[in-house]
Amino acid sequence: MENSTETQGWTLSPDTRGTWDILLTCLITTFLCIWTSVYPNIGAPTDGYWVRVRDKFSLACLGLLGPDFLIVLATGQWSSARRSFNKFKAEGHINWTITHSFFADMGGFVLDASGLEHPIPVNGEQLFYLVKNKYVECPTVRKEELDDRNKSDGLARLITVIQATWFVINLIARAIQHLTVTTIELTTVSFVVILFGTSWCWKDKPSDVQTTITITSNFHINDIVASNPHNSESAESYYHTPLDFISRHETATNIIWQYFNDLLRKIIGFSPFIRRVCKKPWDRIPGDMFLLMDFDLQLVAAGFIAVFSAIFVIAWNSHFPTPFEQMAWRAASLYMILYGVIGCFWMGMWVWVYFPRIRYAEGPALSLFERDLHVEFLGLHRTLYQEPCLPRIEQMRPKYQKQTRPLLRIFDEAGRVLTKTHNISPDKDPHLNIPTGFIIGNTVLCLLYLVFRAYILTEDLVGLRSLPSDAYKTVEWMSFLPHA
Repeated sequence: MENSTETQGWTLSPDTRGTWDILLTCLITTFLCIWTSVYPNIGAPTDGYWVRVRDKFSLACLGLLGPDFLIVLATGQWSSARRSFNKFKAEGHINWTITHSFFADMGGFVLDASGLEHPIPVNGEQLFYLVKNKYVECPTVRKEELDDRNKSDGLARLITVIQATWFVINLIARAIQHLTVTTIELTTVSFVVILFGTSWCWKDKPSDVQTTITITSNFHINDIVASNPHNSESAESYYHTPLDFISRHETATNIIWQYFNDLLRKIIGFSPFIRRVCKKPWDRIPGDMFLLMDFDLQLVAAGFIAVFSAIFVIAWNSHFPTPFEQMAWRAASLYMILYGVIGCFWMGMWVWVYFPRIRYAEGPALSLFERDLHVEFLGLHRTLYQEPCLPRIEQMRPKYQKQTRPLLRIFDEAGRVLTKTHNISPDKDPHLNIPTGFIIGNTVLCLLYLVFRAYILTEDLVGLRSLPSDAYKTVEWMSFLPHA
């Protein structure tokens, strides 16, 4: 993609591709990729058609604003479904599939038990606990029946895949023939990458399901809650459902996501990305919850995000109407890569180091899932960060206190400010307490991301006013055929 000295503005398309051809092809491909990339969860029983459309539209807005966020969302849901699927398999439930686990995590199974105001959705971890402890029978619904509930439009997905694949092939052919590829076409390719990523992560997740399956328990909900040996609270002490004690686990990503959406509601009165669950206990599981990713799937997500971010660098030496626009594009494309690298490191430190320490030290009672997670994954963290290091630091402190007393006082004060937690959730859910340092760091990272992301999308459109002449030439497909 080299600069060309001969440029032209808006071009009609009687004999060659014109500006409208470029624009409409990209917009249609982008819309198809975003709309078919999102798989919302099942709505509440009282939700109508337009409410379900709004849920899908909200996820589509997330995909437009930050397609890499959509990959993180899908990877977390795949990880969660896979964990509960493996547990069911280990207990001998041979007919249980990962589709069942996805169906559970999206609110497909609801529990009806005495003591509940209405049936409550149970995720895969909660359902496994109920089945294992004989509170309910394992659902006997077959995968074929779940597939019948899947209302996804296979034709629309097929059309999207064909269109996206053809779009990528056409751009590769243009690059081979040294024809200009516009920035809006590169941005469209980035959405295609996300389409393939989410389609892979959600390939076993039912789409557009509207009905749930009720599982009945003969036990009172208080008896189920009382079965937790680590929990002294009653069945009324919860923020989502009485089964929070089984699998409530807020990742750092989800906590900051909820915080920013609550902040939007306070500032402008609503959030375009999330619909708040108003009933207590919950009558649905929101589809925008960022769940814990398994390490191997974190690598999968990192791979897709790396490809997505690197696409914009391809236009480094492309033609832009002005030198400023080229410099701004370079800065934006570099930040897309830096955001992925710094963001992964930043969130990883909070997910695996800082948030667990805060959670164990001052948070509410740990769920059973968190206790298992602590044993399996955080033993090294506990050894490295809690047991040997802190005593050594305290032993070293008096030795250097005289020489560094002013500096230590500054660091101590800064540490107290940055670790002070805030909570703006409507019900002051203690699981959503968030440290000041985490808020500041994410605000800076995300504001820069929004600025550069907005510039990329804006430049895609305004850059069409001046393009190299060969941007309007079509691919000569016959040149790829062998000649005698």
